[in-house]
Amino acid sequence: MPRRRRRRAHAPGVVQRVLVADAGEQVMLDLVPRALVHRFFLAPDDFRRGAIARDLGRDLVARERVQLFDPNDRDIAQRAVTLLRDRDTLLPVARGGRTVLVQYMPETELRAGRTFAAEVRAGLGGSATELFKVGPSTGAATLDSISAAARDAYRVIVATYVRRVEGEGRFAVPQHIASWIDSLSQREKVVVVSLGNPYLIKQFPSVGTYLLTYGVSDAQERAGARAVLGRAAIGGIAPVSLPGFFTRGDGMRRGVVSEANQ
Repeated sequence: MPRRRRRRAHAPGVVQRVLVADAGEQVMLDLVPRALVHRFFLAPDDFRRGAIARDLGRDLVARERVQLFDPNDRDIAQRAVTLLRDRDTLLPVARGGRTVLVQYMPETELRAGRTFAAEVRAGLGGSATELFKVGPSTGAATLDSISAAARDAYRVIVATYVRRVEGEGRFAVPQHIASWIDSLSQREKVVVVSLGNPYLIKQFPSVGTYLLTYGVSDAQERAGARAVLGRAAIGGIAPVSLPGFFTRGDGMRRGVVSEANQ
């Protein structure tokens, strides 16, 4: 008898509704069990995230407070974008200078990064944007060459596509990659965009600008890019805390700077 395939939950759709955090929706965070939201981000794999999301969805629906949305809803994805750090006011990234875009992703993220890179290059100009891709197995020689290319760049955007978080004895981003990002941020004007895992900042604490999208869908990639370019307002707030780095409810606001390609 053939094995019955498990149906995957639309986990991001449930959680993205929770993460909508403009002035009219901030109360939503108080309607959701904090432990469930925290467990979602700590889940070791997509199956567990789906199970937790179903629990979260049942809780919200039972309260008759919300309806569930498609994870690719552009409006929800845009309003969820959260800016937790911008120490040197590196955002928005504007045209006119040489920008280096570095994308980190595990080998399993086959589609990740395409939408984000296309939006950034369209906004800044393809000839003015150098694109590099790195993964868990990227070695020191390649990282050194990227560091050389990034030297004195107008901005260095590091986009990470990481769904899972570290467990005991395991890191979300390999230590040599995280150390390189941390070191790079001490020399260059680095903007880190975390697509998926909000807790990565503890692996590269020197990063001064840190933006979250909470997921890796096309809508979330586009939302992150538009926020980076100043083409969409930033107003999300963190639904969870990371002691020593950010607290539930944190989030900086930025208005629209450029309305091109809205």
